[in-house]
Amino acid sequence: MLYNGLPIYQMNIVDEADGVSCISLVEFPAIEKNYLKFSEEERKKLVLGREDKQIITGAAMIPDLPIYRCDETGYEYYVSFTKETIEKSAQRFFKNGNQANVSLQHEIPVDSVYVFESYIVDKERGIYPTDLELPDGSWVVSMKVEDRALWEEIKNAGLLNGFSIETLNTVQKLNKQEPAQESEPEKKDLVDQILDGTF
Repeated sequence: MLYNGLPIYQMNIVDEADGVSCISLVEFPAIEKNYLKFSEEERKKLVLGREDKQIITGAAMIPDLPIYRCDETGYEYYVSFTKETIEKSAQRFFKNGNQANVSLQHEIPVDSVYVFESYIVDKERGIYPTDLELPDGSWVVSMKVEDRALWEEIKNAGLLNGFSIETLNTVQKLNKQEPAQESEPEKKDLVDQILDGTF
């Protein structure tokens, strides 16, 4: 199977080391979904009279969404995550105590932000965000931003708009057709890159 003429690799949870280790606040999330920024005015619309909670909520992972990648050699491809992989990733994230592993743009660790709420969208069970249009199986997280200066940057500067995961996964190629110019060493490099990636 190809998507936009490029191969798709499915990311799986197989080994004990597989899973999401960190969630980063980024300007351009690969899943192309920004989070909700619950400022005082926005929060009042949801819960009347509440003070500014400095909370951001959004999708960390969306099932079966092709995410474009291009490695350092110029090889282009897509990756995707199944509902099952996303659920396992969310479970391992908390089992391994990673809820305080947060960074800015995948570069700067921050200790004033942490995940305090998490759920998998399941409309049949009535578990879904009313302000985010997300398919079943999506992983939604809420973070508390304790640092006021960082909160103001998130709220006003527009430089941090969504979540991006840092993950280790076992890879399965979804299309059978290999690009004609792809050699075995290039395939190995690609797999190495996907195994430890940011999305």
